[in-house]
Amino acid sequence: MTPKEVDRAFRGPDMRNLSDEMLIEAYERALSLNLSDDFIAVIQSEMERRALTVTESLAN
Repeated sequence: MTPKEVDRAFRGPDMRNLSDEMLIEAYERALSLNLSDDFIAVIQSEMERRALTVTESLAN
């Protein structure tokens, strides 16, 4: 599998069903709970796909 295929398989269809607001909230919570870097990377990948950004104050 290519990296893109692995990303798609890991992300699955459910990530695309989240609203932008819910995706950002999931990202913020994942950071605050110190969840796995891999999980956070999947969320970031979806946010990049949607051209969403989070301000530094929220990300730290």
